[in-house]
Amino acid sequence: MSKSKYDIFISYRREGGAQYARTLQLMLEKKGYRVFLDYDELKDEKFSPKIESAIKNSTIYILVLSKGVLEKCDQEGNWVRREIEIALDAGKHFIPVNPDGTFDGIPDGVPTRIRQAIEETQHSEVNFGQTLKPTIDMLVKNRIRPHIHKWKYLYCVLPGIIIAGMCAAIFLYVKPNNERQELEILKSEISFMGNPVSWADDVTKAQLFAVKEIFESMQEIPGGEFTQGAEPLEDGSYHEYVEQEYEIPAFRTSVESFYINKFEVTIGQWNAITGENRNGNPTMPVSSVTYQQVADFINTLNDLTLKEFRLPSETEWEYVAKGANEPEGFMFAGSDNLNDVAWYATNSKGDAKTELPSTPTVNDIFNMSGNVSEWCSTVFMPYNSEIPINNEEAFVIRGGNFDSQPYELTVTHREPASPETSIPTLGFRLAMTK
Repeated sequence: MSKSKYDIFISYRREGGAQYARTLQLMLEKKGYRVFLDYDELKDEKFSPKIESAIKNSTIYILVLSKGVLEKCDQEGNWVRREIEIALDAGKHFIPVNPDGTFDGIPDGVPTRIRQAIEETQHSEVNFGQTLKPTIDMLVKNRIRPHIHKWKYLYCVLPGIIIAGMCAAIFLYVKPNNERQELEILKSEISFMGNPVSWADDVTKAQLFAVKEIFESMQEIPGGEFTQGAEPLEDGSYHEYVEQEYEIPAFRTSVESFYINKFEVTIGQWNAITGENRNGNPTMPVSSVTYQQVADFINTLNDLTLKEFRLPSETEWEYVAKGANEPEGFMFAGSDNLNDVAWYATNSKGDAKTELPSTPTVNDIFNMSGNVSEWCSTVFMPYNSEIPINNEEAFVIRGGNFDSQPYELTVTHREPASPETSIPTLGFRLAMTK
């Protein structure tokens, strides 16, 4: 009898489900299971035959029931729908996982067999907060282990146990006890918003210090409604700094509460997290990073901490730049006086700075205007639907940089950038869903 290539296949909706799926993968792999997640395995963004093969060659099919996961499952070509149908056709053991109670039900139009499979199969409630480990343990004990044979489990785990044991012996022999104790003490002392952190086993001291910096710089932003985009002046015209092609018409929108970093990610933090050795002052903002490199950095950071760091959306970015729930009404992020808030072409002398400008936003967020432009997670689309899209793969960048003119530094200025863009004026800051 042939052995399955994977124990578990995890299916999820990219919007809202990616980090839940990633965390599940990490927790299950730590328990010795072979997990397929296209987040890791596939990069071509197409429904590949490899996915169908992976489902058929898995024992268990997990569906992450995040909010909106079934939103487009009434459409035959929908990715999640196709994965569910393949799993049902193949008779896989089906486990729906409801993360943090976010599942919002099954929309009309979803095929009956999918509706029945989800409604008639017990949902596993997994809490991704402080009780993550106990709820994962319960999921494994009650719903996974009974369907994966012991010999198979040992086949997967035993080599790892042997190797881990050998490594542990070498580690204990080579590394002084006091150094290991120091690392454990440091791990126990670092928390996020008062909550303990589940560290990866192989986290280094340099990574711990970098993450500690990042944790301490995360600022909670209360949610609320605001007007996104540039609004007209009293006479109906627009300020000379408004680039009307991309910044109008303004519209009302809202954001949920979230966290954002007060500062842009630095070279030192980048090097510590990734293990790279980029040149430059460690306290300078890192730049010349593509969208994928930023995504890889965030994945590594999330693997180390089991947190859900991400880039801010464009809407979140502008909401913060305008003062969030305490809107300031300034042209730039924190002031109408550009020299108070930004390093730009006039005062930067051609380079980013480590020194902070004198004035942050009302929420104490620095350099949202100037220094380096910042990647957002939002795909670039003109607000005016009649404006043609030049690059459907471009992402939004915001804030302007040390080489920018004043009009590029406003709280509403937006530009498209291809994901492959890597220039000295472009960096990023981190956000996290609350």
